Amino acid sequence: MNGKIALVTGSTKGIGKAIALGLARAGATAIINGSTAEAGIVLEKEMKEDGLNVLFIQADVSDFSACAALAAESRSRSARSTSLSITPELPATKR
Repeated sequence: MNGKIALVTGSTKGIGKAIALGLARAGATAIINGSTAEAGIVLEKEMKEDGLNVLFIQADVSDFSACAALAAESRSRSARSTSLSITPELPATKR
């Protein structure tokens, strides 16, 4: 995964966090995402302290415009264009 960029949504806890950690440990730059800043900032700090390449971007992926902004910010803040997008879970939409 060296030289790859992995955008993992819902990655501040649970399965998404495990996926982001695994990809970063495999050499990818992990772009982690969550809807609340606090958990993301804490995880980003922990991963950087472990020597991993990581970037946190807050966004609520249940909102289409927030997803578009997340994708645009991910592209603008990362030096390479290769990406891998993993969505471990999406919140249920209201009916």
